[in-house]
Amino acid sequence: LPAEERVEKKLASCSRHRFRYIPPNTPENFWEAGFPSTQTCMERGYIKEDLDPCPCPKRCQPYNAIFSPKGKEQKTDVEKETEGWRTVFSFLVIYS
Repeated sequence: LPAEERVEKKLASCSRHRFRYIPPNTPENFWEAGFPSTQTCMERGYIKEDLDPCPCPKRCQPYNAIFSPKGKEQKTDVEKETEGWRTVFSFLVIYS
């Protein structure tokens, strides 16, 4: 028994520096290799879903009106016919 106590005292006196510096813990999942799946990223909170489609809808309205397919479909038949003739006429004016 005294031999074990001597060994413990010797280790305690020699190994004190180990308890002075405690290395910081690594972040969770730090040592995992590879890319996590989308579902895993959602569970961990890396990816957050945007429930608001556009934070500034007023700014998007002019662009939506210009580039929407509805705006192109709403032209009347007369406008469609004259549009074709305008392009032909402008082509003739430019190259004549």
